[in-house]
Amino acid sequence: RRAALNGSFTYQMAIEKGRQNYLSITVLTEDDGKTLKISSADEVLYCETLDHNKVCQEEKDKYTIEIPIPEKVIAKAGNIKAYYKEYSVISVTFEGVDRAESARIVENIYVLL
Repeated sequence: RRAALNGSFTYQMAIEKGRQNYLSITVLTEDDGKTLKISSADEVLYCETLDHNKVCQEEKDKYTIEIPIPEKVIAKAGNIKAYYKEYSVISVTFEGVDRAESARIVENIYVLL
């Protein structure tokens, strides 16, 4: 998925309070040179121009980036109930920079503990 020109998209992500949480995203190597901005609770979590050479040494079609979620973002989590269980969640927004199209997110987006 990608954010189109002037656009963005947002997911609600379950997190676990009291632990370090990481956002794990997979991007395409062919999107090197495109910028991806990820934010939550008025905090920018990630804003970089993709370059797979900074992340992995080998040539791959795609690669994964793990982004720490700051405690101040986790502290602002809301709660939802799903499948008879309550979850702490944050809204995570993905977009390009300067109204440009974003790099693409492929496969799944995870929160890791």
